[in-house]
Amino acid sequence: MKDNDIRPASFDDYVGQRDTIMTLRRAVIAALHNDRACGHLLIAGLPGCGKTTLAAIVATEMKTRLHSAVCQAIEHKGELTGLLTGLGKNDVLFLDELHGLKPAMQELLYTAMEDGHVDLSAGKKTIRLPLQPFTLIGATTRAHLLTGPLRDRFAYTFNLGHYSVPDLATIAGRTMRKLDVRTNAFGENIADAIGRRSRGTPRIANRLVRACRDFMQSAGEQELTLETAEGTFHALGIDSLGLDANDRAYLALLCERVGMPYGVTAIAAQLGLERGVIEGVIEPHLMETGLIRRTPQGRMAMPAAVAHLQSHQETMHDADPINQGWEITS
Repeated sequence: MKDNDIRPASFDDYVGQRDTIMTLRRAVIAALHNDRACGHLLIAGLPGCGKTTLAAIVATEMKTRLHSAVCQAIEHKGELTGLLTGLGKNDVLFLDELHGLKPAMQELLYTAMEDGHVDLSAGKKTIRLPLQPFTLIGATTRAHLLTGPLRDRFAYTFNLGHYSVPDLATIAGRTMRKLDVRTNAFGENIADAIGRRSRGTPRIANRLVRACRDFMQSAGEQELTLETAEGTFHALGIDSLGLDANDRAYLALLCERVGMPYGVTAIAAQLGLERGVIEGVIEPHLMETGLIRRTPQGRMAMPAAVAHLQSHQETMHDADPINQGWEITS
């Protein structure tokens, strides 16, 4: 199986987000029973949580076509109008990063969603173009940036949270089977180790499975062992909580002044990272794991952060060198 074929293709195959899946399944069944488009769906969540996968599944379950576009690439109303008028009956239009759509185009979009048509200006005349019934699935990592009128047009709004470690382990195990990665008797332990390092998102779990496979194959091994998996994590700089070098540098900075807040602008300057990376990539996982908390005065390290950094340093001190035991075979 190709690497890009590992996504679930149906509601039955989807792991995690159980309440969302149950609601989506009911919405699709109702639409099919009444031969109409499914209600418009807004799916919010961090990158890698399954928004694109869910859009593809809805289209598959509806037995209709999926049309996709990234909103930042839609530069003018004519492009959006072309997408809408090109939809067939009950088709699904998936717009990724919906918050990137300009306000004027958001207005065009919610008019199409509610009234089923778009208006084109031709000189002093307005041409009304009727649309086929369709389902809009908007995906966003920043739902608060959408205009209120656009948000109100969605029949369903879902917020995809972090996946549990057992769910991520299940996803990792399934991906290993789909990629024909054989494991020894400790296969469940490997999947669990990957799940614990996946930062709550399936995309990272799948990425770690591929990395472990590559290390296994480069060493000429026929099956993935726990030792090989641990060696992969070590080489990638990923610790037992899924933290990488940037995460640990962030924590180390805050741990220099435990109990005192640190402003995010100062943190970004000290680490040489953009504020968006701090707030959108690093901090969500650190808050989820209880290592930091945000306050009106700034960010604060929790006692667990100090303990984790100390544990990581001890582990690194005792660990073998990264490349020890690794030999690339031709």
